[in-house]
Amino acid sequence: MSNEPIRDYFATALNSHGFVLVDPVIAHDSGFWHSRGNCNNDFSNTDDLIRRFGQKCDKCTVRTGDRRVILLYRSLSRLAERIEEVYGVYIADDQNFVPDVQEVKVLNAPIDREAEKLEIAAKQEEREERHLARLAEGHERNKKHIEWLKQRKVDAHQSRQDYYAGR
Repeated sequence: MSNEPIRDYFATALNSHGFVLVDPVIAHDSGFWHSRGNCNNDFSNTDDLIRRFGQKCDKCTVRTGDRRVILLYRSLSRLAERIEEVYGVYIADDQNFVPDVQEVKVLNAPIDREAEKLEIAAKQEEREERHLARLAEGHERNKKHIEWLKQRKVDAHQSRQDYYAGR
C-alpha cells in the first residue's frame, strides 16, 4: 500500500470538506492515483484506513446509486447537499446519517493476580535451582581440574627425579 496518495486523499477531503467517502471508485477520480488498480489496492483494507485516517470522525454507510459506501464525517450540517456538491454523487435514500455501531473490544480480561504471583514465584525458584546446580557443576569441574594439575606436577616431579637418578 502506498501511503502518500491515500493519506493525501483523506487529509484533503477531511480538511477541506469535513467528510470523505471511503470508496476506491470515487477516490480514483480525485487524481491522486495513476491507475485504478493502485487505488483498489490501497482501499483493500478499509477498516485499517478508517482506524489510521478517520480519527475524530463519525462513520456511517450510505447508498449511492446501486452501491453502499462508507462515509466519514465531522459535521452533519447539510451533509447530503455537500456530498452532492463536492463529489457529484447523489445519496440515493433519505439518510438520517446514524453512525454505525462500533464494536468495543475488551483487550484486557481480569487477571487472577494471586495465581500469577504464584506462577512467577515458582518460575523464579526453578531458575534459582538451575543456577545453583550450574554453579555446583562448575565448582566440581574446577576441583577436578585442580586435582589433575596437582597430579600432573607430581608426575612431572617424579619423572625428573627418575631421569636424574638413573644417570
